[in-house]
Amino acid sequence: MHVSSMTLTECRGWLPAGKRAAVCFSVDDVHPASSRDEFDAGGDLGRGALGHVERLLDRHPQLRVTLFVTPDWRLRRLVPTRKWLTRIPVLRERIHWAPLTPRGHFRVDRFPEFVAYLNALPRTDCAPHGLNHAHPGPRMAVEFQEQSRSECSVLLEEARQIFAAAGLRHVQGFAAPAWRPRHAGERRSPNGDERAARRFSHPAYVDPVRIQR
Repeated sequence: MHVSSMTLTECRGWLPAGKRAAVCFSVDDVHPASSRDEFDAGGDLGRGALGHVERLLDRHPQLRVTLFVTPDWRLRRLVPTRKWLTRIPVLRERIHWAPLTPRGHFRVDRFPEFVAYLNALPRTDCAPHGLNHAHPGPRMAVEFQEQSRSECSVLLEEARQIFAAAGLRHVQGFAAPAWRPRHAGERRSPNGDERAARRFSHPAYVDPVRIQR
């Protein structure tokens, strides 16, 4: 099914008066991992990658930023590390192609300094970016794949609950991990409502599009 992209002229009500276009600056895969882990994804705060964002905000007073935060990041590597097992038919679709951290290891509500830093950034929105950004099989970072719409909704509700427990201020938007909304729900919406499935699967870029609960 083809879903047409949304143009800025269709996003009425969010552009400043007299403006016809805008640059939307977003950063995804933000989570508490630091340089002491496999890589810095925000855990180094202003000393690391997010420091570049902080300096841009300081230099450009009109800049607004959206940080897409993964509430419970689990991938330890961003490239496949398991070679032989991934060559076995059937099994290759059921295993994670890279090792995972334990569930809850990078859950944002366990990192109050990280949350306080994000909350203090000026002109910055946070929004959920999946729940853990991991999935078995070759598309290891595309979290939403075979799940039904209701299963995806459960994952997103858990993500919002983690944000609430952490006290992380966030907007009601969503970006699918790997920027790929799962497509299976368009065919497998549990109540057969194709329009509802389409609404869920369309990527929501915060500011132009908001998800209404």
